[in-house]
Amino acid sequence: MTLGKTNHGLSQKELRNMKRTAITELSPFRTLEVRFVRVYQEIEPNKYIKYLDIPLN
Repeated sequence: MTLGKTNHGLSQKELRNMKRTAITELSPFRTLEVRFVRVYQEIEPNKYIKYLDIPLN
């Protein structure tokens, strides 16, 4: 799960604050079964296509 990235305009301080808020607001964390990781390729600014699914079984 991506909450934010510095290359999209967020500062390190904003990311730290987001982390603290996520820990508080999202706890207790639900258990999720993850069967694959999906990788996207940026084909132009802010436009992505599915590149690859990596199975985790």
